[in-house]
Amino acid sequence: MLGTMKPADILRLRLSSQRLITRAPAMDPAGVVRHFLGLQAQDFGQALWAVGVRAPGSAKSDVLAVMQSGEVVRSWPLRGTLMFIPAEDLGWMLALTGQRLVSSVAARRRQLEIDDAVLAKARDVAQRLLPGNPSTRDELFAALNADGITTTGQRGVHLIWMLSLSGVVCWGPPKGTQQGLVLVDEWVKKPRRLDRDESLRELALRYFTAHGPATV
Repeated sequence: MLGTMKPADILRLRLSSQRLITRAPAMDPAGVVRHFLGLQAQDFGQALWAVGVRAPGSAKSDVLAVMQSGEVVRSWPLRGTLMFIPAEDLGWMLALTGQRLVSSVAARRRQLEIDDAVLAKARDVAQRLLPGNPSTRDELFAALNADGITTTGQRGVHLIWMLSLSGVVCWGPPKGTQQGLVLVDEWVKKPRRLDRDESLRELALRYFTAHGPATV
């Protein structure tokens, strides 16, 4: 079908799927993130705008409110960039993609001297620090360093990334100009449970819904 469509028609339909034109039915900020499943959010401030512009009439405070409520979180479930994710979908997405992403950086882990024992120790630190206490990256780094886990030279960032891919932590409520790290099991109240085939179908359906038209 795409081969018979004019480029302008494809562009118009994609802009509509991306909710940049023809925004019917209306969606609130949480609905926008659910529509996309994964919305690029590496730059936190710009990502707030990207959600708000797709929910006409919303303010920055409305976008922040869905993070404060726990409806939307931020993590790395699809590739090496942060994304806004509906909280209920984070678990099955990580189950589908997390191990593959971890395996892709095995050489970098060795370079940073992050083995399973270091990761387990970092997990213990996070599980002591974060319950009821959303924390900034620097606050978690301080706790890790105090426990003898060096965070310099990108090691700390990589540890957070690894803990996120294993479903231990995610970025949750607003804290200053960024977000606080939280424990997934504590913050995500109603995770969806999908098997692998269900996850693949869900991922494909929601990708094409938010980014189509596209070829298989």
